[in-house]
Amino acid sequence: MQLNCLKRVPTKMSIEGIGTQCGFKNKSSFFVAFQSEFKMTPKEWIEKNC
Repeated sequence: MQLNCLKRVPTKMSIEGIGTQCGFKNKSSFFVAFQSEFKMTPKEWIEKNC
């Protein structure tokens, strides 16, 4: 799964940049995959875990 790359991205990168770094073609496809996997948006996850 493309989201496995999340462990390797710099913490100061934008959410869109993280999606691109993980191989997603656009922000929307990254958000859909992220929300499906973690049951929250990337922003919600950052606020909860960082």
